[in-house]
Amino acid sequence: MDSGASPRPSLAISSEVPASASDQEDSRQPSKRETYAAFLLAVGIWIVGLGVLIQHEFSLILFLRSLHLPVLEALGDLGNQLGQGITLFGLCGIVALAGWMAAQPRWRQVGIDGVVAHALAGVMTQFLKHAIGRPRPRFTHRDIWQFGPSLQSGLDAFPSGHASASFAVAAVLSRHVPQGSWLWYGLAGFVAISRVIRGSHFPTDVLAGALLGFVVGYVWSRPLCQWRRSCYEAMMKSLPWGVCGFMIFWVPFHQGPPDGVGLVMLGGGSLMILSGMGWRWSAYWMSKQPHQLWPQLSRFFRVVSPANLLIVGGLACLTQSLIVVGLTGATIAAWTVGAVAPPRFWEPKTGRQEVYLSGAVIGGAGLIAWMAGVVPVM
Repeated sequence: MDSGASPRPSLAISSEVPASASDQEDSRQPSKRETYAAFLLAVGIWIVGLGVLIQHEFSLILFLRSLHLPVLEALGDLGNQLGQGITLFGLCGIVALAGWMAAQPRWRQVGIDGVVAHALAGVMTQFLKHAIGRPRPRFTHRDIWQFGPSLQSGLDAFPSGHASASFAVAAVLSRHVPQGSWLWYGLAGFVAISRVIRGSHFPTDVLAGALLGFVVGYVWSRPLCQWRRSCYEAMMKSLPWGVCGFMIFWVPFHQGPPDGVGLVMLGGGSLMILSGMGWRWSAYWMSKQPHQLWPQLSRFFRVVSPANLLIVGGLACLTQSLIVVGLTGATIAAWTVGAVAPPRFWEPKTGRQEVYLSGAVIGGAGLIAWMAGVVPVM
């Protein structure tokens, strides 16, 4: 669409909160060269992550085949039903119909955008499925990645249709109803993981499907005359969650480096996390002081970006995986080059928020330590 075309009217139920004047003054707009560099770096991060994972994910599939737990089977079936096209189409159709009957054009637009995004993601996914022709796990018995154009049933694993459709609808809902973003993306993530648990897809299938669906839903729910900018924003925002998805599937069967290197990474990661959390709490305490007794020290601690980098880097080091650390560093570099604003919850505002974030960081660190090497290499 030409840049001069008029954008679709915004019918969002709840618009995003605009940045404050100080935030707008401090924000830096990247140049066109920086934007291209950040976008190419983001694409490279996804390619490297999927390329590395695809070489080792068969061990996870063999491990899941050895399990016969009714709970996992039930979760897999539930995710399969939630991600079915008829379920998602029905949900969006009900929302659109309710908006039409109640004379609420905003709700009607939510349903229509969801249906269209689902359809677009489905068409793209089906084309890639049959153009690549990757066998599904149940047709794979060796750690060899075969591909080639095919219309046969069972040779349509990459990318996952359930994941792409779920994330396309989640991106639309998150745009129109941002208060429920964690719920929408949480359900979409559950659908994606359930496809691996069920044995219908490899981890790389669902990660690629999630990326495709997210980009399609993100672009469609914004003015189409700005589709280039929307694609760029979608790729940038997908990086942290893509690295997290890679980590979820990679860490369980990653055996870690030699003992000496592993101990250094564990100790360094723990120290970085503690330093980052201490920095954030100091920044919060400084912001509540009525009189700045130490102006220079106060300004130093109120810059929380280094604290956040310490926490993120520390969590990456706890995985004891140089690949995870490298992908995390590359993501930070892409966000820095592209001048991507960090999520708002990173800024310390209330004590309750800091308690929640500290608990999430500690819980995440414990989960990473428990996951490391839990799946035997087969």
